[in-house]
Amino acid sequence: PPVKPEPSDPSIPHDTGEMAYVVLQSLADSVYVLDRNWRLIFVNQAFVRHMGMAKADLLGRNLWDTIPPTEHDRLRTAYSRVMETGVAEGLVQPSVVYPGRTVDVRIFPVFDGLAIVFRDITRRTTAERDLATSEAHLRLALEGAAMGDWAWNAETDEMSLSDQARRLYG
Repeated sequence: PPVKPEPSDPSIPHDTGEMAYVVLQSLADSVYVLDRNWRLIFVNQAFVRHMGMAKADLLGRNLWDTIPPTEHDRLRTAYSRVMETGVAEGLVQPSVVYPGRTVDVRIFPVFDGLAIVFRDITRRTTAERDLATSEAHLRLALEGAAMGDWAWNAETDEMSLSDQARRLYG
């Protein structure tokens, strides 16, 4: 269900709204909030930098006017689903602003709209892809040479062997 403010909880300091605003503005992750009509009603500094636009040029604008039309369908499908179901979702996708970049997007229902938080994970996904490629090359080399691999944990003094290493060394 959407997150809504607690009705006057005496344990919450009076400046909680200001504190939340400062925290959201300080995040390295991009954050924006949409109302039910897809208008941007909150943007943090990271989102402003990401979009390369002035905050005043973003607030009040329809989201679909700020991103390339080719990206509308992909985002609209996920955003509409969260708005209709009230269930948060996450997805990893290409950046709608920067070709070749990958972002991790979290979509949350809030009030009558959505909050979206995303971060650039290009370095991580590139490293994961490079590691998978390296592992595949090592596997092919070991198979081609009829060799196995092993690992030794110095702390526990335990050794693990691949199936091929077990066949070779027993």
